[in-house]
Amino acid sequence: MLVPILEALKKRFRIRRVVLVCNRGMVSAANLKAIEKAGYDYIVGMRMRRNLEVREQVLRRAGRYREVKRNLHVKEIWVDERRYIVCFNPERADKDRKDREAILEELGKKLGRGSVKGLIGNVGYRRFLKAAKGSVEIDPKRVEDDERYDGKYVLRTSTELPAAELAEAYRQLTWIERLWRELKDVVQLRPIYHQHKKDNVKGHIFAAFLALYLSAMLRRRLDELWQREHPDAPPAEPPRPQPAKTRWPCAPSSREPPTGPSEPWVCVLRPSPRSSEGPVGVVVKRPTVLPSH
Repeated sequence: MLVPILEALKKRFRIRRVVLVCNRGMVSAANLKAIEKAGYDYIVGMRMRRNLEVREQVLRRAGRYREVKRNLHVKEIWVDERRYIVCFNPERADKDRKDREAILEELGKKLGRGSVKGLIGNVGYRRFLKAAKGSVEIDPKRVEDDERYDGKYVLRTSTELPAAELAEAYRQLTWIERLWRELKDVVQLRPIYHQHKKDNVKGHIFAAFLALYLSAMLRRRLDELWQREHPDAPPAEPPRPQPAKTRWPCAPSSREPPTGPSEPWVCVLRPSPRSSEGPVGVVVKRPTVLPSH
């Protein structure tokens, strides 16, 4: 199903090269084989704990990380003809370590009180436990093994792109997922009250995606400006659009379609806490009919 969609998009928008970026949920031998057979390159996240090759070969290979950003270090690993990129985030590693210490502290208290019931069924606790002589105790070997994953994620790719560029491309998935949430919560794409007018439905969706695109580009430009003016400072917190307090004209609280003159859509971007600038507004008129051209 994925390959026909890619072919249609490639033909419609005249795309010369497609590199498919997928999260760990898309990784399977069948999917990768189908993508390669269709002639597409890919960048996919790997399951570090479940994939034997990643766990026993990729993560155990020695090598020096190269710093791309303050919170992104990368190194390249080859296993036969398969190329992997190990990404390391020192800030995330520190958080993972603290989270594990908190879990182990709470786990120790529960074991000390004899509260064994329910611990095995808890995924967060279970990975640090072992059963011995009718009792349950913390396994130091499992704790040590868990430390290997702190702040890391592994990518596999068929491209020849630089490791830093691959890591940045994969990190954009988080950005895309956030935009999809904003399309529902901020822009409020649904519900749509134009079921009987196909052109109006197209116009409604077109305006929603245009507002989303403009807000995303504004945030990217603001982030680039911050990086240029403050090269030694940590990245600014990305501004997050806030849901409107009132519903859009195209999604009234009643079940009846809206009447009267249409009002503009407004996306309000909250500035970074480090910025003294006021909010940025994006206003897009909601068209009644999508232009035919």
